Amino acid sequence: MHQTQPVWLFEYHTGEPLGVAVRFRNGKTVFVFTLGAVGVNPLSAGSGGGWKTAEGLHITDPVSNIYSFYSAATISTQCVFYGAISMRQGDIISSFYTSSGTVYGFALTARGEPICN
Repeated sequence: MHQTQPVWLFEYHTGEPLGVAVRFRNGKTVFVFTLGAVGVNPLSAGSGGGWKTAEGLHITDPVSNIYSFYSAATISTQCVFYGAISMRQGDIISSFYTSSGTVYGFALTARGEPICN
């Protein structure tokens, strides 16, 4: 029997349903992601939003920037309605979600979990 695992979804109160989600399996976090989540500086103001990596990759950056910051990102996956460019570090997969040639979101996934969700 398949048991449903909890997912916590945190959404912004205005605009599209954008935000952050966390999936659990057996009481452990196995997937954390943000899709199109805008940040402190609105996209409408010409900013890249507030979500960015420690190295400086921003939501809405061109996909080519992924390779400039992360040469180890060599795993390419086509998901439904978006793509993922990923890299493995131990038991964790870091993914950069892409759409229309830009960075659309970030994800951390435990080994064995699907990159596309």
